[in-house]
Amino acid sequence: MNSTKKTERGLPCVRLLTLVAILTTWVIPGGLGVELTLAQSPVNDACTNATPIGDVSNRPFNTTNAQFGGRGLCMVSPNIWYCYTAPCTGEVTVSLAGSSFDTMLAVYRGCQCFPTSADIIACNDDFGNTFQSQLTFSAVAGEQYLIEVGGYGPARGSGFLTVRCQGEPTTPS
Repeated sequence: MNSTKKTERGLPCVRLLTLVAILTTWVIPGGLGVELTLAQSPVNDACTNATPIGDVSNRPFNTTNAQFGGRGLCMVSPNIWYCYTAPCTGEVTVSLAGSSFDTMLAVYRGCQCFPTSADIIACNDDFGNTFQSQLTFSAVAGEQYLIEVGGYGPARGSGFLTVRCQGEPTTPS
């Protein structure tokens, strides 16, 4: 929705875009204006937009511009979501090793949003002597698991996601 506003000199401005209700770009007709670089939220910031994955190794992610979404069963920090389909029946290890911030990690049964306490499989804050998270859970080939990645408290940053299933692979039908 466009609206008109006056500058300090009385020239009209036209509001073109508002993001997150606080970032606004004003352009003065005739070419004068303010240019802003707007940060976008990650595409998988909302559980309903969980990124589908299988086994991945050192997949980059960034929660810097993420917002918190979910029930807060494991974390209440800015988070992002992945829907993992297990390629095997066996033990799945999910790791955020190498991330640049204090991470948290949760895994839930199914990829429905928003999971309940009955859906949580595991939650991890710090693994070993690090501030990065890692957990292992039993998976069934072809089943889906929702992975929530965030930080401890308000922590945000960039990192790497590794998900690896070790067990019997699915045989194509």
